[in-house]
Amino acid sequence: MTKKVTVLIGSLICCCLLDKVYAIDHSFVEGLDTNLHKIHRSLLQDDTGISSSNELDEASPPPIIEEVTEEVTEAPIVYKGLAEPGSPELGPKLFFDGEDFLMKLGGPIRVTIFSGPAKEDAGTKLSTVDLNAEAISVTGSIINVNDGSFKVNMVWKAQDFGNDFKIKAISIHMYFVKTKDEYYMNKLEVIGITIGNDQIHKNELEVKTKNGYKVIAPIGSSFCCYDPGMFQPKKGESSEEEMNNAYSVGLTFPKMQLQVFKLSRVRFGPEWTCDMFMTIGVWVGLLVTLLFASICVWGFCMLANIQTMDRFDDPRGKSIYVPQTD
Repeated sequence: MTKKVTVLIGSLICCCLLDKVYAIDHSFVEGLDTNLHKIHRSLLQDDTGISSSNELDEASPPPIIEEVTEEVTEAPIVYKGLAEPGSPELGPKLFFDGEDFLMKLGGPIRVTIFSGPAKEDAGTKLSTVDLNAEAISVTGSIINVNDGSFKVNMVWKAQDFGNDFKIKAISIHMYFVKTKDEYYMNKLEVIGITIGNDQIHKNELEVKTKNGYKVIAPIGSSFCCYDPGMFQPKKGESSEEEMNNAYSVGLTFPKMQLQVFKLSRVRFGPEWTCDMFMTIGVWVGLLVTLLFASICVWGFCMLANIQTMDRFDDPRGKSIYVPQTD
């Protein structure tokens, strides 16, 4: 716009100079003046249009920008258990009664067959058989509400295990007692086991393994033992029925992890290992350290009791005189 006004003023000045200097005809000037008025009018109209449009733009409200927000919903955290509640697991490595008993093994349950009934001296080891198939049933039931006794039955029937000594049927019963702070297994027995053509009605086992471990853990924790050892046939007094057995058996649960009561989402609680806190290695280390510390203390005490001379000869002075008397 400024450039147009400048051109208009320049044209007017040029016309005035030409009129005075060169004495141009008045008709030409009038025609030029008319044209200049038309140009000026058009420039004013353009200027008015521009200003009005700017005013309208300034007066019009700014456009409303709607913010589009997407709601992000996080997927719920699903804690996957080892089994579904109410759905028993029948092994051979995972056993679950559907509610209160959960046991996980590194391999199938191993049955060791001995000759003759259980005595003070174990009989001859005849064979080892793995129960490498699912059980018919795994059930748990409360025996006594007052003392919290709990029983687990694992049953195999109409199945063949082993080669030389075939096991056709076997039932394992595990008994647990719940106290205020912990639970432990107080009885283990094998009922109705058929080896070949011989049937063993009852075979009670030790609750402490050959390695000296016992199934015990705090409530809410899981008993865990990498190498528990074998639960041997119970020695000592035996019933007449047990004395007539042709065989006795022991059970091994490899890499055993077991929990009874308070199963959260069918998952094991904190592990309570079977290893003793004060093992033989720890005791040996403590004794050696104590012996070494005792020797050092004795040596420092001997050094502290050494008495040094408090007077010495001066080579420039008089020598020390020590009187000697007979």
